[in-house]
Parts: sequence; C-alpha cells; structure tokens
Amino acid sequence: MELEGYFESFISFLALEKALSPNSVDAYTRDVRMFFEYLDSPDPLKIKKPHIIQYLSNLKTIGLASTSMARKFSSIKGFFNFLIYDGFLKDNPMETMDPPKIWKKLPTVLTYGEIRSIMDQCDISDHWQLRDLCAIKLLYSSGLRVSELINLKIGGILFDIEFLRIFGKGEKERLVPVNTDTLDTAKALISMNAKLYDSEYLLLNRQGGNLSRQYIWMMIKKYALKAGIQKKLYPHILRHSFATHMIENGADIRSVQEMLGHSDISTTQIYTHVSREYIKEVFKKCHPRS
Repeated sequence: MELEGYFESFISFLALEKALSPNSVDAYTRDVRMFFEYLDSPDPLKIKKPHIIQYLSNLKTIGLASTSMARKFSSIKGFFNFLIYDGFLKDNPMETMDPPKIWKKLPTVLTYGEIRSIMDQCDISDHWQLRDLCAIKLLYSSGLRVSELINLKIGGILFDIEFLRIFGKGEKERLVPVNTDTLDTAKALISMNAKLYDSEYLLLNRQGGNLSRQYIWMMIKKYALKAGIQKKLYPHILRHSFATHMIENGADIRSVQEMLGHSDISTTQIYTHVSREYIKEVFKKCHPRS
C-alpha cells in the first residue's frame, strides 16, 4: 500500500473508531505526516525505534516545546497502534518508549486584593461596565473557561440553588457553585439587557450578539492597567486564580477538579504546586529563622 493509503485509513480510524473531532483528526494526521516527511524512506512497515528516537531528538534540538513534543509522540504512537489494529503490523516500535516529560510552567495568579482592585474599576451605573464586572466576577467566583463564560445562557443560571449549569469541553455538562454577590450582579445585568435586547445569553455586545474571547482578554487587561497591575495577563488568569485560592484556603483537589471540569486530576494538580510556592513565600516572610 502507498503511504497515502495508510493515511486515508488512519483518518477513517480516528474519525469512526476513536470518534475524534475533525480538529483532533487534523492535528493527529498533521503530526504523523511531518514525521514521515522527515524520513528518507517513509515506509510505515519498516520504521524502527531508532528512526523515532532520531526524529524526537531533532525536535528537541530545534527547541520545540515539551508539550508539542509530547503531542507528536502521542500522535505517532497512535498511528502505529492503528497499524496493529488493522493488521499491518505485529509490534509497535514505540511500545517501550516513554513519552517526553512535560515541564509545566506554574501559572501566574492574581491576589484577591488585585482582583478586588480590578473589579473596583468598573462603574456599575454604566450598562457595559456592569456587564464587564459581571464577566470578571463569574470568571473568578466559579473558575469558568472564557469559552464557557461567553456562551453562558440566562437559563443556565440557577438562582434558586446558587449554581451555574456549564457546558464545557466536548459539551460535557457540570454544575458549578456561584456566590450571592455574583448572582446579584447577574440579576442587575439581566434587567438592563431586557430593555435593549431579546437574547437568551447573559453577556452581550452592543449589537446584541455574544462577546468574543478576544474582548474578554482585552477587557481584563484594560481594567488591570487602570488598577495599576503590571503582571502579565492572559485569558485564563482569573480561572487559575480561582483554583489557586480555593486550594490555598483548604479545598480538596477532587472538589476543585469537579468545579474546573478537568477530566484528569493531573491537570488540576498543578495548583497544588502553586499553593506550595505560596506557602514557601509565607514561610520566608513570617518565620523568624527562615
């Protein structure tokens, strides 16, 4: 079989057998194609472990991020698993290979005082600044992803039980607690919105449509600058701050995992490292012999 024939079968395998999204299928096949383009003799049935080691070493030499290397490793291994599944190979040449270690950079977080200062920059008598304040409160009080925030429907705010019904990655539904102060701000915004628009969504732009991810990011940066905060900001900073503050104040990691909507607890565990860094700083500042 020609190489392209293997790729066509691989794409069908990912889409039908693995039920991956079109974006994931594209990412997997792109990674595998790059690997075979690197090889002199791209015959899938003749690939040995040294070929793969050489390719990964080359990626490391050119400075590819560890997360990207790990993804490529997974894609290539998945391709060989497919060859075994379809009976083209008996053994996966990557079976005894360990994936590259991912060195996670600890996320920057804001202090509660900094978040409070950002909120204080919003003039709640102005419709649009009230909307911005509501967005900031939801991101921090419930640890939402930006995509979850901008798609939050009014019907998803369960005022009576103080929860949000959120649809996260893969349309997976979860219930997330929300505090009374944030609910009060949401009620005020809904009342203002009703005078201008007929929409099922909570956060609207001036044309009555959904806010964009880019707007949320720029909005947080704008109010942070007004508050005099010089930290490097990024869209997830309030979500990271929420998780870090929860763990610092005694929340167990399983509860935080559930609230964040992480399918794998290892993703949540980075916040325990952040918390340890915080504890070390407190120790250095407060212990007389530190």
